[in-house]
Amino acid sequence: LADPATARQTSLRFRHKAGHWLLIEASGRVLLDADGRPGQVVVVSRDITAAQRADEAHRRSEALLSLHVARTPLGVIEFDAEGRVRQWNPAAERIFGWGREEAIGRHAAFLVPEERQAALAADWQEVLANRRPDGWRSSSVNLRRDGQPLDCEWFSASLLNASGEVVGVAAFVQD
Repeated sequence: LADPATARQTSLRFRHKAGHWLLIEASGRVLLDADGRPGQVVVVSRDITAAQRADEAHRRSEALLSLHVARTPLGVIEFDAEGRVRQWNPAAERIFGWGREEAIGRHAAFLVPEERQAALAADWQEVLANRRPDGWRSSSVNLRRDGQPLDCEWFSASLLNASGEVVGVAAFVQD
């Protein structure tokens, strides 16, 4: 058998006197007496019902959001603060011809014709300065994987961290 003094942890369900169920997390260990023999048992417990419900609600929300992103006819692209692709949905694959694995990590420049590269750099500085806090709508000529030009309409918004710093851009795009 394992050392009786080793702490153990478990989760247990209990019915509250009002009839609803609680999930209790308990951690306990056996205290040894002066001779090293098992003596008292110490158990610390806490009600984790609300935390478990919140976690489950968060998982359901994330799953639903993932479903929306996967099923929308709009390209959903997320860029980091350096302009690299972090998210690329199936509609973006269809619009631009690049697979998700091919697009992730690439700089946004691969979507822009050579003659628009300077404008992209200038636009990116506007984004980083967060001069458009309510987002923006734009139209531009972009490139498909095969090099063909594509007229796109973009709906974009800066992504901010808790300190208000721009950490990226969320964009929706349509052909």
